Amino acid sequence: MSGERFDGITLIVERLTTIDNKIDGLKDDATTIKISVATHAEILKGQHAQLAEHIRRTHLLEKKLEPVENHVAMIGGALKLVTVTATVIGIIAAIIGIIKAFF
Repeated sequence: MSGERFDGITLIVERLTTIDNKIDGLKDDATTIKISVATHAEILKGQHAQLAEHIRRTHLLEKKLEPVENHVAMIGGALKLVTVTATVIGIIAAIIGIIKAFF
């Protein structure tokens, strides 16, 4: 009977050792995950700072471009006015030419 008891205790010890080893493995995995999360957090922190700087510079450049955009719109309007005026003058000249040809 003591032989059976010894085998049972040995089996329990082996199982507890296996469980303990698995727990140690889980602890190692958790440590690796914590390190990975910390590393990614630092990377994201740096990227966030770069993005904030990029947004700031973009806003500055957009403000600098406002006068240029306004100027382009003004020139576009002036060109339309010149085009309409030239068309009207061309039509008037054609009408005058036709009237002169018949009279």
